[in-house]
Amino acid sequence: MIKTYFKLVKASASTFGILSADFAKTLGVPFYLMFTHLCLFLDNIFFPGYKKVEIKNPIFIIGHPRSGTTFFHRLMLKTDEFNSFKAWHLQFPSLTARKLMKGNVERRIKNGKHVMFPPETGHHTRLDTVEEEEQLFLHMTDSQFVSIIFSLAFYSGDFDELLYNDSQAHRKASIRHFKNCLKRHIYYTGKTQVMARCNFSAMRIKTLAEAFPDAKFVYIYRSPLETIPSHLSLNYHVFDYKWGLDNIGEESMMRYFDRRYRYNVEFYKYMENIVGNTDLLKDRVIDIFYDDFLFNFEPTIKRVREFMGIEFSEEMEKVIEEQAEKQKSYKRKHKNYDLEKFGIKEERLRKDLDFMFEKVEKKRAELAK
Repeated sequence: MIKTYFKLVKASASTFGILSADFAKTLGVPFYLMFTHLCLFLDNIFFPGYKKVEIKNPIFIIGHPRSGTTFFHRLMLKTDEFNSFKAWHLQFPSLTARKLMKGNVERRIKNGKHVMFPPETGHHTRLDTVEEEEQLFLHMTDSQFVSIIFSLAFYSGDFDELLYNDSQAHRKASIRHFKNCLKRHIYYTGKTQVMARCNFSAMRIKTLAEAFPDAKFVYIYRSPLETIPSHLSLNYHVFDYKWGLDNIGEESMMRYFDRRYRYNVEFYKYMENIVGNTDLLKDRVIDIFYDDFLFNFEPTIKRVREFMGIEFSEEMEKVIEEQAEKQKSYKRKHKNYDLEKFGIKEERLRKDLDFMFEKVEKKRAELAK
């Protein structure tokens, strides 16, 4: 974790300079983390009841970024029946910190200063919108989000320590932190059913399965020809919004895209290999093809609901009926670039992920019948 931070410092200094605002923010990261962990410790004094909370039958939504996980997660949370984190909750997982910061957060929302990423980036994010629980691992400097939210993206080398989570020496410490954050939020909200979206944690699925023996996993997959260009386009727009592409430089951007592509390929390989080849995950993972949401929506939701073993309220059933109608006319709002813009040829992608294309083509043939 310290190793990752020093890579971040080096990346920020070499890309933006030691007099830049980004470098100053980077130097402030340890103080933010110290504040968070101090407040997490104080929770044991001021809110000890969270430790008695039990997490039962959690649901983890995983999948390559841009595969439909955000859509499914937000759909499940529309009626506010399940446990979920808003962006500011993820920034302050400590109950003590929330007490201290809630007033400031509410003022920012009231004054319209709560937009973190605008819609044109491809992922509209505000302090008061539901976001993915994967970000809780940021407080351990142990998520691939470190390379997207911070300038670690522009480090000259690799940061594999954020990729292969199931092999990490500190994996149990990270999952213990994550589990305690979930307990705190259940205590805070009173909602006991965890419905967590953890895209990048597909690479720590074994650790999650061990830590939550009654957990189930909804694995959403989509053609890599759709997810990878979309993911790289999202990164492109986010980086432009945060730093400005001219400030980053083409060499740093292309180095990042090459690395991000390689990590995306590893994601698919790891997930597809482990789901079908471990008893630990037997009968605990359901595969959902993205196109089923578009062309087979209601039966797909019914299948997922039965797998999860969760009863839907009448209000939730109504939401699903309404969404079924919307799916028929869905059109993507943001712009995705072609692979070539990121220095990647389609032939390379098809060769690297031939097993995924076989899986997608087989599923599309079934839908066409």
